Amino acid sequence: MKLEVVWLIFIMDLTQQYTVDWGYLFIRNFLYKAIYDQVKPVKPFNDLTLREKAVLSGSVGAFAAFVTSPFELAQVRMIADGGLPQPIRRNYKSAFDAINRIQVEEGGSRALFRGAFAHVVKLAALNVSLTGPYDYMKEKIWLVFGDFGFNHFLALTWASFWATLFTLPLDNVQTRVLKAFPDPSKNRLNYQNYLDVFKQIFFYERIHGFYAGAVPYYGKMFLTAWLTCTLVNGVMDSQKRAAGLEEWQI
Repeated sequence: MKLEVVWLIFIMDLTQQYTVDWGYLFIRNFLYKAIYDQVKPVKPFNDLTLREKAVLSGSVGAFAAFVTSPFELAQVRMIADGGLPQPIRRNYKSAFDAINRIQVEEGGSRALFRGAFAHVVKLAALNVSLTGPYDYMKEKIWLVFGDFGFNHFLALTWASFWATLFTLPLDNVQTRVLKAFPDPSKNRLNYQNYLDVFKQIFFYERIHGFYAGAVPYYGKMFLTAWLTCTLVNGVMDSQKRAAGLEEWQI
């Protein structure tokens, strides 16, 4: 395969992945800010508690995940297609072609939400495991060292570790469900339900199977944490500063 073709496939895959991610982040962050402004304490621009932030971020993350599930399904299949034998490749032309063919070939609109439960649980857990550890560590570092530039980076590093630990097993389960063919003869392994996916991963691959791809996944979690926490907290901090609050840093 020519180098130009390899780069073209890589760029297409990256574009598909981050188009879905940006759509998810837009919905998640828009809802987070809108609901935050409705439920915040009476004091102007004051923070919610860490528990309230975790519940809020988990809820809006789950909703955004459900809405974007069909595109996640299309993305995973399009990326995985190149690694399949030629006779069983799906050869989707675009994300919208994938969504249309999934509906036509696999039983209607319900088929678009294959693996949606795992996707929702994963991103709800992701938001909780990002927001809680990030806010906690950022506050503790600020109390000890003051307003230093490395506070944000260390808090992101810490939060990304916990997000990876809690959500990578769910991501691996979700990916296997999304990639599966309705025709059992085309799959190397066939899963009856989510519990069966966990059982087979552990039986054939042990604990390492749940954390396959941990290093690149951590990089993705750090980027996701940076986008989510930086954008949301940047808006909150600027508003607290404008309101003259001394505790804007935490």
